[in-house]
Amino acid sequence: MFVYCKRCGLIHNTKSKKPICDACEIPMFQVPDEYLTESKFMFESREKRQEFEELIRGCEEYSEEAFLKRDDIIKAKKLEKDDRVAKKVSEYNESVIQARCPICHSNMLDKISNVGKVVKVGVFGILGAGDIGKKYRCKSCGYKF
Repeated sequence: MFVYCKRCGLIHNTKSKKPICDACEIPMFQVPDEYLTESKFMFESREKRQEFEELIRGCEEYSEEAFLKRDDIIKAKKLEKDDRVAKKVSEYNESVIQARCPICHSNMLDKISNVGKVVKVGVFGILGAGDIGKKYRCKSCGYKF
């Protein structure tokens, strides 16, 4: 559904039932069907879109100042959001304990599964008990810890 902001003239397609303008943070309104194709997925023509944009500019609520600031506000909000996401990802990565081989300090490790331990003990008996209590196997040097 195509929606538009009466204040800044932003037009975009959305699936939201109650869309809010990214720049003005006010409710957006549905573009009238007369400007859209039958499927309502796009404007009927470039001329129809320009005609609709002129109609928005003629509205009482329209603000040229809001129109001129619209793109800068949206970019600033996107950068702020990207910074928040990057900070959260960084915090998460720092909080995750990175396992390393105590011998060669490699982080290329395989996890030793419990099923593998049981099968090894079942097949080799006491000789297969070497993996019990171990969680990782280093791919570089083969050490189990």
